[in-house]
Amino acid sequence: MEVIISNLSDLEAFAGQALERWRDHQPSGAATVVGLRGELGAGKTALAQAVGRRLGLTAAITSPTFVVLKKYEIKSDYWPWRFWYHLDAYRLAGSADLEALGWQKIIADPGAFVLVEWAERVASALPAGAHEVAFGVLPEQARRIRLSP
Repeated sequence: MEVIISNLSDLEAFAGQALERWRDHQPSGAATVVGLRGELGAGKTALAQAVGRRLGLTAAITSPTFVVLKKYEIKSDYWPWRFWYHLDAYRLAGSADLEALGWQKIIADPGAFVLVEWAERVASALPAGAHEVAFGVLPEQARRIRLSP
């Protein structure tokens, strides 16, 4: 699935469509993991914020660049997940840094939805079957967003 996003309204709609897709394609007995890839300023955090709103979160959602990982409780019965883990791997040296965060426990929890910004920095730690969102910057503030698989 590939879309062109030209404003925040488009991004909100995409977040809703993506969440529905991820809900319908959850791995059995493990967390749903989504890796976000793209250059600085491409829209990774903006998508994370839109996802948080769609999950029903009312807390301010900011990039966890300096704290690396934030955990939110999902209180909506509509979604199959109990917790959303928002991880920013920008400052990590590699996949080994995830272990200190309890990575294996997080991705083993079928009630967890995990969104990883800068996923390319920790690609070897992402589980098989992880979803990917790749961002491309286009002219006039537009973005190309490719969702796979």
